[in-house]
Amino acid sequence: MWERARPLDRAAGLSRLGAADHLWHLLVHSVVTHPHRRGALRDVLLAAEAVRDCSPAQNEEVERRAAGHGLARALGDLLAMARETAAGGPARDRFRREAAANYLLSGPLGWLRFSRFWMSAFSGALFALLEGGADRRREWGLAWAAPQFPSPWGFAARLDRRAPRLGRLCRNAVKVPRLMVCRVVAWPVAVAVGVLAADDRRLRS
Repeated sequence: MWERARPLDRAAGLSRLGAADHLWHLLVHSVVTHPHRRGALRDVLLAAEAVRDCSPAQNEEVERRAAGHGLARALGDLLAMARETAAGGPARDRFRREAAANYLLSGPLGWLRFSRFWMSAFSGALFALLEGGADRRREWGLAWAAPQFPSPWGFAARLDRRAPRLGRLCRNAVKVPRLMVCRVVAWPVAVAVGVLAADDRRLRS
């Protein structure tokens, strides 16, 4: 990555990612890191600019990399939308279910925002159900994995510092049951999202 970095124009001493690395970062950031942003217009437009910046060989490299990922379908769909947009459009929306889920989360289910503890877990469970098996397995893996960042909760952060093994055990004991509860609650919402997305397709046909 460092070898492919490019000097930033009119900013001495600063560099930017190579074209293929930049496109890959945008795809992973909006598909893997932030599932609720899959198909968001802002991210599609940014990815389209990155596609234009890549050579045909670099675009093929990113396509191969996406095809080998556990979330290949979602990454490939976003890449396809970015390419269609970069070519002047129109781009076919491949993320209708995700859009419907975001409308529900910002409307009827907006009350969940009162709690960051529940909102982040519920959102992750919902989008994992929409994507399929690979996303659900990844979510379980994250629930069992060692924490990568300090806890935002004071007591848990102190416990992590003083007794890391006990801190991890306690955090897993919270994350795993929370995920199980969110999966159960998110299932009927995922069904409703599917109905909304299907109705939208019928209206447009």
